Amino acid sequence: MDALWLASKLNFRPGVSKTFILLPCSSCESDHAHEITSQSLLEQDVTTHVLTNAEFRFIKANVSREFLGLDATMGFTSKEIKGRLIGDADLRRQARLSHSLLGMCAPVALETNGTIFAVSRLREQRKNSGDSKRAVNVWVKRVAMTTRPADLTI
Repeated sequence: MDALWLASKLNFRPGVSKTFILLPCSSCESDHAHEITSQSLLEQDVTTHVLTNAEFRFIKANVSREFLGLDATMGFTSKEIKGRLIGDADLRRQARLSHSLLGMCAPVALETNGTIFAVSRLREQRKNSGDSKRAVNVWVKRVAMTTRPADLTI
């Protein structure tokens, strides 16, 4: 969260799209947590995405094999690679996040229209390198969906 706080203090050119990608190496707690709120990031037109080492838990055990990540309303699987990125609301409702590992990162990401994806699904593994490439493509498509220039209203 300290990195997110520091990044939020940077000066950006007017109109640029501000996308922060957070790779937390420990729990998402910070001395600056009270200063970093999703509202302050939204006011700055910042979208935050989190790549986490934490694994998602599910109500139904068989769902976890295909699951890659989620946003505030949808869950995403590697089957999303064909065509437009749609997502699955039922899958999203089944996913559970570890608050002890994600702390403040989860609400900040979800409330700024960002995502939380499991980094283990994006890593290339020899026997399933095609799976990891598909997973990365899904994540990139979802990040690109929120990348738009900020309003220049004065």
